[in-house]
Amino acid sequence: MKKLGVVIATLLAVGAAAWLGGSWWVGKETERIVRAQIEQANQHSAGRGVSQELVSYDRSLLGAKAVTRMSVTDPLLASWLDQAQFSHQIKHGPLLLADGVSFGVSHWSTRLDMASLPTASKTFVEQAFAGKEPFTAETKIGFDKIIHTTANFSPMDARLEADGTTLKWAGANFTGDISATEKSGPFSFKANKFELRDANASFTLPSLDIQGRMGPVAGGLENFTMKLPTLSMLVAGETQPITMDLSVDSVLSEQNGAVQGKASFQIANIQGNNQQGVAIPVKQVDVKVDYAGFKLEGLKEIQALQAKLQALQEQMQVDEAATELPEGQKQQQQLAQQAQQLTEELLDLVLNKVLQAGLSKLRYDLSLSLDKGKVTGLADLTYVGSQQPLKLNDLMLYGPQDWGRLVTGSIDLSADKAALPADVSLLMGYALEQKAILEANNQYTLQLKLLGETAELNGSPIGFAELPSKFFPQMPSLSEEASLGLPPDLMQQIEEQGITPEIMQQLEESDDVPKETLEMLKQLQQMNSQVQ
Repeated sequence: MKKLGVVIATLLAVGAAAWLGGSWWVGKETERIVRAQIEQANQHSAGRGVSQELVSYDRSLLGAKAVTRMSVTDPLLASWLDQAQFSHQIKHGPLLLADGVSFGVSHWSTRLDMASLPTASKTFVEQAFAGKEPFTAETKIGFDKIIHTTANFSPMDARLEADGTTLKWAGANFTGDISATEKSGPFSFKANKFELRDANASFTLPSLDIQGRMGPVAGGLENFTMKLPTLSMLVAGETQPITMDLSVDSVLSEQNGAVQGKASFQIANIQGNNQQGVAIPVKQVDVKVDYAGFKLEGLKEIQALQAKLQALQEQMQVDEAATELPEGQKQQQQLAQQAQQLTEELLDLVLNKVLQAGLSKLRYDLSLSLDKGKVTGLADLTYVGSQQPLKLNDLMLYGPQDWGRLVTGSIDLSADKAALPADVSLLMGYALEQKAILEANNQYTLQLKLLGETAELNGSPIGFAELPSKFFPQMPSLSEEASLGLPPDLMQQIEEQGITPEIMQQLEESDDVPKETLEMLKQLQQMNSQVQ
């Protein structure tokens, strides 16, 4: 018996030692995974003005306490979430007792640290969520390095004092199973009813469902499907809302350092009237996009530049009174110069670090279903580029031929004649006359092929410089005034006032205006009146 007691005591001691040793190991492993995940998240969100940092990590033998902080530079979110902190209570494995008994590296309970919020944000959150936790998350890290997360967002009911806008949200739920080693895995986000109301309109979203997969690609989003059924908007004074179903699908991957993918966007079951009380003619919109050959490193640099531009725009949004002072004017000029420089850098990135000659491709497919027919458009384009790196100054000197050489491919448009409003058909009168748009079998069509050095419009060769004149009447330049045959006084009035009805009447009554010039000016006046 005594020996049995010694054996049992020995086994217990060994078990305790193994437990403590295992707990110490998983504690170290948990901290390593956490730091790696924060670094990965920051890489994906660097260009969006959002980053995280590990403020503290106090590890003990059986658990730990951690605090993370969010830094936000995005102008819209910064005043609400910048420097917000999250507290994490961590229990080390290998045996986890949270939500039942299981084995794993660790279990996390995460809460928003309300005290870290700016005063205005804290007051708003406390009132909107009626003193309840706005956000809670439970995370389990398994021995397989899969991070299983469930996050719940509480219902909210808020009112913005500034304009009386009300916000109601019935809550949401997020689940994800992301591999810490492969940096990928499925996720799901489901939101309940959301409602936004102000003095002018109300917007209601009954539900939102997003299913997707995170992955080690640009932005961290490999694919997703989003569905928003029965989205509705009611304008003040109206009794019936505009309703529609919205869905989005996207697939993204990386190959040879470039991104490729496809996306589709659909608005279906559109119902309701416009502001004139007439039923909306468009019943469904379908857009499909396929793309390939856009360099990933360049896209990442663009994200970083966009964040800088957003920060500059926020600085430029100051009171008008501040710009009346010399110091304020000087600061605005400096900010404008910086914004101009960043814009030029952005263009340089797109042309020389994102686009690849012969490899960057874009296919765009649009379909509109209307009451009385369809309108479709298809563009299939390949970037050809230039033999020399392109700069903004070069582009400013480009003529039609230079622009035409940059891209090859085709653009096809078609529309059922009955589907278009009458004023649109009138606008196309000149293009129909020039055979830029063809009419046959109660349908309008256009086919444009970009062939590099030249183009082809509806089967006929055409130079790039000639294309605009096929769609719009061209006003002769000042050097060609004499060929117009216009009296000097009328020419001066046209330059100062445009082609007004009074001037047209004078032109029609004049015997000195050539018939061709009068016809051209009539077409220009007609097009201008239709646009207005």
